[in-house]
Amino acid sequence: HVIRGEEHISNTPVQIVAAQALGFELPHFAHLPLILNPDRTKMSKRFADTSVKDYVDRGYLKEAMVNFLAYLGWHPKEDKEVMSLEEIVEEFDLARVQKGGAVFNSEKLDWLNGYYLKNLGIEELLPRAQKFVPPEWQLTPVILNSVRTRITNLDELKKLVSFYYKPPNYPVEFLRWKEADPATTAVNLVRALELVDAIPEEKFNQKFLEESLIAAISRENRGDILWPLRVALSGLKASPSPFEIIDALGKKESIKRINLALKRINHPPKIDAII
Repeated sequence: HVIRGEEHISNTPVQIVAAQALGFELPHFAHLPLILNPDRTKMSKRFADTSVKDYVDRGYLKEAMVNFLAYLGWHPKEDKEVMSLEEIVEEFDLARVQKGGAVFNSEKLDWLNGYYLKNLGIEELLPRAQKFVPPEWQLTPVILNSVRTRITNLDELKKLVSFYYKPPNYPVEFLRWKEADPATTAVNLVRALELVDAIPEEKFNQKFLEESLIAAISRENRGDILWPLRVALSGLKASPSPFEIIDALGKKESIKRINLALKRINHPPKIDAII
């Protein structure tokens, strides 16, 4: 079979005549629709990445690229968006290839890649993800799981996990929940610190942390405690949950960061970070 883009349709008769004149056995010809930009112009290197390698280098998974590219100009009989390579090979039929141009929808690619990032086995994803952060940043399953639902490609990983590897730097105002003043914020941070310190080492995991802290503050406004705790740990207003962060950082580093937050609002640390 000769399978190529539709721009070669016009020269196919000449090639057939030449092959017949030379006594060659004619192959079966199939022509695929062009890949188009969203404005339906021909896709060009001047306006977008046109190499699969470009997307792989930006952290798009091979599973997502195969799935996405197979659907450009073709669709399975059933209405489904996610298919493995094996399923595509089993179901692919040239008769179902459309004649019109196939629009390259980058939002669809982001969605598909996000799906595979969320659902790929963590042990399989981990070595791929490690290539997108500095080598001295050792990714762990806990850290990767805390952010994998927040990214559309692995190139975004470095920015989202950086706070795990270096003490966060943030405006002190970030620690304040709504209209809380510094004194109230300090009291709430001390409360959070005491709760974290009370968790025994052998039970220091996300599930137990969440259950214990939520139960302990059930009569309080959760935001009063969890907001400054989140910021103290990550330096961010939007981040993984404080329970995920504490699990990843460990008890010693978590207490150290909460104490640093207390110093930022001129409040002396209450619990030594040395465990």
